[in-house]
Amino acid sequence: IVNEVTKLVKDALLDEDAAVRRTGCLAVGPLLSLVSRPLHLTADASPQKASSLSLPTLKEVRSAVLKRMRTGEEEEVHIALAIGLMAAMKNDKRIFFCKAGLPILDGALVLSVSPLCAVDVQKMFHGFLWLALAVGETDEDDERDGLGEYMKLAHGENGRIMMSLVSKTLSSIECVKGLQ
Repeated sequence: IVNEVTKLVKDALLDEDAAVRRTGCLAVGPLLSLVSRPLHLTADASPQKASSLSLPTLKEVRSAVLKRMRTGEEEEVHIALAIGLMAAMKNDKRIFFCKAGLPILDGALVLSVSPLCAVDVQKMFHGFLWLALAVGETDEDDERDGLGEYMKLAHGENGRIMMSLVSKTLSSIECVKGLQ
């Protein structure tokens, strides 16, 4: 069933109708969240083993997601995509910290700083990156260094641009409401 749902979401992301693309953008979050849920939980409720469907599903939808990240896409589609990507991190906050997820983080970086994007789009992707990089993370169980993880994966100027975005913009965000 995961393969069928993945195909439906991918088809929606690639549809000509903006309303269908928005729906696909919103649906990509629950899809990635579902496939990244832990298969088994230990007594202390910590994930013992992540689902083996996470990486193949991310790879399958990545190209369609990246097409929606083009600066010429409609504002409402971009906003829906940011919401979907935030929802994708519900079960695995590190889902995008891999070779397959790096282009999505890079695309979010472009949309968060591009003067071609509406301010609302920039703000939504600021929120996504704030969550993904764990900028405001105060949870003692999750003391990851999201920026450090990104810097290890990043290529070229993206690391420097992300570091600047974190220090100048993301670090001033106190909370991303309604999506955590």
